Amino acid sequence: ALHYAAAAGRVDCCRLLIDAGSMVDAADNDFRTPLCQSLHYERREAAELLLDHGAQLNRVKLADELEEVIPE
Repeated sequence: ALHYAAAAGRVDCCRLLIDAGSMVDAADNDFRTPLCQSLHYERREAAELLLDHGAQLNRVKLADELEEVIPE
């Protein structure tokens, strides 16, 4: 559900799901995280909320493979 809310830019729903215990770095079957979805659909506010709640940029899936955006 958090993936869909992030993709749609529904910050209110994202906040509700996070407060209810949704994992901000959960990956779907294609290794996409909610942060990946929010960035793909250019939902800046949703991305900022996810980052504020601990989402990791290095978990973002780009193109067809999981890449590290920021080296550790």
